Amino acid sequence: MNSRFLLILISGFLSWAQGAQAVQEQALAPPEEQAPVHWATKLGLRALQAELSCPLTDRVVLVPDGATYLDELSKWSLDGRWPVLIEDDFLTPMFLRRFRPAEIILRDSVGEWKGNVTGKRAVLEAIVIGAWGGDPDSQSTTETLAALGYSSPGVIVTSVHDPAWTAAVALAAGRGQLLLWLDGQYGTPNATLGDERARQLRKKVEDLIIETGLPYQDIGDAIDTLTICRSMAGKVGLQLPNDQRVPAPEKYREGPVALTDYLSRREDWSRYAFTGWIFGSEVRCAYVAMCSLFLPRESIALINTYPDQGNWKAYAMGKAAESLHEQGFDVLHTQGTAASRVAWMESLAGGFGRDVLIMNSKGNAGDFHLSDTVAMAIDVPLCAVPTVVHFTHSWAMRAPANSATVAGRWLDHGAYAFVGSVHEPLLSAFVPPERLAGRLIGMAPLLVACRWWVEDGILARPWRVNTFGDPLMTFPSPKIVKRQRIQQPAAYGTKLADHTRTLMGLIQAKPSGDVYREAVKSLVLLGRDDLAIQLWRMAAQQEVGDHAAEAVLGSLFRAGLSDDFLEAWKHVSEPQERERDMLWHLMESRVTPGIKADLLEILLLALRRSMPHEDVKRLAPYVDRIFGRRSVQELITRELERSPQADVERALNRLLKQYP
Repeated sequence: MNSRFLLILISGFLSWAQGAQAVQEQALAPPEEQAPVHWATKLGLRALQAELSCPLTDRVVLVPDGATYLDELSKWSLDGRWPVLIEDDFLTPMFLRRFRPAEIILRDSVGEWKGNVTGKRAVLEAIVIGAWGGDPDSQSTTETLAALGYSSPGVIVTSVHDPAWTAAVALAAGRGQLLLWLDGQYGTPNATLGDERARQLRKKVEDLIIETGLPYQDIGDAIDTLTICRSMAGKVGLQLPNDQRVPAPEKYREGPVALTDYLSRREDWSRYAFTGWIFGSEVRCAYVAMCSLFLPRESIALINTYPDQGNWKAYAMGKAAESLHEQGFDVLHTQGTAASRVAWMESLAGGFGRDVLIMNSKGNAGDFHLSDTVAMAIDVPLCAVPTVVHFTHSWAMRAPANSATVAGRWLDHGAYAFVGSVHEPLLSAFVPPERLAGRLIGMAPLLVACRWWVEDGILARPWRVNTFGDPLMTFPSPKIVKRQRIQQPAAYGTKLADHTRTLMGLIQAKPSGDVYREAVKSLVLLGRDDLAIQLWRMAAQQEVGDHAAEAVLGSLFRAGLSDDFLEAWKHVSEPQERERDMLWHLMESRVTPGIKADLLEILLLALRRSMPHEDVKRLAPYVDRIFGRRSVQELITRELERSPQADVERALNRLLKQYP
């Protein structure tokens, strides 16, 4: 790493061991008088160096499929990089609202991505090499990076058979990391991997790292992070030996540990790297990578629902809020009665609008406690902008691919990183907010900062906190790092602004419902919710508004236009779960004893399929009052017939007994 670059950056960051003034004095001192830089700071600065070493082109390119995504990534070079997204009606507009590019380019498909496994691997590796100025025909990734005097800070394990390759190739190209290949079945995200199979996986991963020839054995050497970009079990059914010191009583020796805390360790449990995990569809995994690489993390919400007493006091957030604010972050600190259920539910309308949420709560996989009562997974807000979530909570990541769990809901709603527990971990499993904030300010990547380190003692043993996302994602101070963009208009594809103007011309010349729908979608992508709403209203006046109704729902939700939302909702034939969440979150204030019969009927037809029993429970008193006891019984019976999940069935049967 360039020493001048290192000194400039360190001078602006607080250290968890030193104050800001001391750090600056060290940075400006002669080299022989400078104190050693902490390994976690070095790691974060290596990641940031890779980001800042290449110009950021002020554009976003939207592609229709994986093959075109690869073709676009192949254009990345040392002269410029830019976000590339596989287009999606929810994730893409959210990214664009936060990134706000000078131009948005639409590309037509280049066709199907063909080839055998070897050929596809070569394509991905060539993209990484090309992004760093190398020649794929004569150089490896390691040789290309070495020629630049740069050493990869981590490795990425993936498979061309798994859709998460979209994150793997982008993060490898963006941060200068090696791609390692791992095929085979190692469970699904909600599953628990057996002890023996987990040991095989751990050994296979380490063997792949050994094959690189790079130093990896110790924290602070060449390889310090491992990114798993593929599906696997989220937990290991590990039987901890009796002589194994763990941060829990004897009864906690049995049961699962987080696979991300199990991998990148040796047989004696000593750690050689920190692991992040990305899984999901090609669309979501590409989104996760682009958010990590290109979005700033400047606004932070700190929400503390814990009482100000006992061990809970160690997780107070006041000092964390102060230190983050001093570094230029936009901080919202909520605690006590401000973290009540009423306040939470009122905040759901419009979506969660901050880059980062750090929250303390209690609860189970499907619920989380607020300061006065319990909220459910269906009460997780939709993200208005891409969000990073750190959730101090017992069970949030027990089943992260299940939207009826806290983590699963956040990931479905747009979170691109998540820290949470797979099982009951005890409070001490989590790094307290004050220390976590200090580490982030000191440039430790989030998924590294959230773990206890070997110097912290016994708590550094493998345990139950899982880490989803890019392990090299950092939180540079907004006071210090403002990534500049270069203006370099694309000479290919179709500019979204031009496409939108064409659609507006068609509306003038030959209006139709389909044209209105496409025009509304384009305006949403451009970040013009106001114009999208106006256009939908115009379509409604011409009696073709039903075609654009689904496309405008998000705009109406973010604008808080409840009545307009209800009008558009009438024309959506098959609303998805996220859209049902919009309806419920927007109408929460109307679900009261004074609820109108027509709204009640709308909500009864829009029960959320992940947790229908909770919606039935909330509506049952009003159904009983307005339509009668028999209607409640019929509602519950209908849902019993529709819901195969055992936990839903049990909850509905309990509810049925309350309405005999």
